[in-house]
Amino acid sequence: MESESAKLAIWLTRIVFAYKMIFWTPSFLPGYGLRAAGDVKSSMITFTLSMWICRAVVTIFLVHTFHMGPLAVWIGMGADCTIRSFIFLARFKSNK
Repeated sequence: MESESAKLAIWLTRIVFAYKMIFWTPSFLPGYGLRAAGDVKSSMITFTLSMWICRAVVTIFLVHTFHMGPLAVWIGMGADCTIRSFIFLARFKSNK
C-alpha cells in the first residue's frame, strides 16, 4: 500500500470510529423501537429519505464539486446518521 493511501485509511478509520460511537446508536436503535411499537411507516420513511438525501446526494455533490473521493462517502454517511438520530429522537420523544 502506498504511504499516502495508508495515511488516508488510518485517518478515515479514526474519524469513523469516533463518529460511530456518538451517532450510530441513536440513529438506529430508536428506529427499531419505533417499528416494534407499530410505527413502521415513519421509521421507514425516515430511513429511506435520510439515506437517499444524505448518503447519495451529499456524496455525489461532494465528489463532483470538491473532488473529495472516499472522504465524501464518509461525510455522507455521517450526515445520514446525524440527521436520522435527531429525527428518531424527536419522534421518540413526541410519544406518537
